[in-house]
Amino acid sequence: LTLAKSEWADHALNRSEGDLVQKAYRLRDYATQDDPLAVSLFRDQGFKLGYAVADMVRLFDPGLVVIGGGLAETSFRDRYMGWIHEGFDARAWPIYQKNPLDETEISTRFEWALGGDAAAALGMAFVARELYANKS
Repeated sequence: LTLAKSEWADHALNRSEGDLVQKAYRLRDYATQDDPLAVSLFRDQGFKLGYAVADMVRLFDPGLVVIGGGLAETSFRDRYMGWIHEGFDARAWPIYQKNPLDETEISTRFEWALGGDAAAALGMAFVARELYANKS
C-alpha cells in the first residue's frame, strides 16, 4: 500500500512492467541502492517480522531463530536483521531478550539460514530424503 501513496506515484517501480515477483526482486535491488521507498518497505517488513517472531518465541522458546530467503544474500542484510531485532525487542518479553541470570547473555539469537533463495527448497529436499530413507 505504501507504493500506492501519492508521494511514490513517480517511483520507477510504479512505472515498471512485470508481475509481482519481478517487482519484488527489483525492490530488493532498489534497497541495495538505498532507495528511500525500498528501504522504508523493508524496514517495515523487518520490524513486523521481528514483532511476530516475538510471539512465536513465547510459544516455542527456541533459543535460536533462523531467517532464510533471498534477503540473506543482499548487501543490506545486516540492516534488515537490525530491523527484525527492533521489532522483536519491542514485543518480546524481557526473559527472551536477555538471560535473567546473566544480563550480558542474549536469550534468543538470530542467524541467517544458508542457501539464500533456495533455503526453503533445500530444507524440503532434506525432509524428503529423510522420509524416503526411513521407508527403505
